Amino acid sequence: MTKPDTRKGDRSATKVRAVRVSDDVGEAPLEKAAENGETVADVVRAALIE
Repeated sequence: MTKPDTRKGDRSATKVRAVRVSDDVGEAPLEKAAENGETVADVVRAALIE
């Protein structure tokens, strides 16, 4: 059973993707997001585009 999507906004043009990373790699976007007042998704998106 899937959970209902409770997030706001139009996501019709994007797919949800999941990746596995080690803890040390996964902490970097969390820290950067907190420092810049962004979401982790914003940080990861920007890194993938670069």
